Amino acid sequence: PNATLWRTRLDALLEPGAGDAVTHVARLLLDVLYARAFGIDARGLAACRALRDAELGSDADTARLHAVARLREAEILLETDDDEATLRAILDARLRGSRNAAPWIVAECDALIGLIAAVRGRLDVYDTLFAQSADTDGSGALAGNASDAPDTRRLARVLCEAQRGRLQS
Repeated sequence: PNATLWRTRLDALLEPGAGDAVTHVARLLLDVLYARAFGIDARGLAACRALRDAELGSDADTARLHAVARLREAEILLETDDDEATLRAILDARLRGSRNAAPWIVAECDALIGLIAAVRGRLDVYDTLFAQSADTDGSGALAGNASDAPDTRRLARVLCEAQRGRLQS
């Protein structure tokens, strides 16, 4: 309720097209974050699309913004039944992230793909994605520093281990 109130107040204060490019991008990002926090809405998806057309001062910043917009769109689309659009957005964000030297975007995309694979029981896809980081010590328990992995990746690991019957892992 409070988030909607503040978003409505911001709408009243900041008319569409008002302000510079950075203000415009910040306003669109607010709609994206709102959709991520409170569930999919038309404004959030429209903001993702608008961010992919937005321009910032440098080409590198603009390219990263477009990659982030596509990643956030994929996260919002996870709530829909449109699996094809979700995967298309994830793969596009991953490609944009790899082209723009943004390894954290690539890692988040891989984690989302791994989570989707784990939820669907596609352990082969998960294993292919995370073969290097999912080493085992022979006991079946995952080795490595789990605190370095994003929450999504850890959740995917837990799902995969549970599906394999390794509940102690």
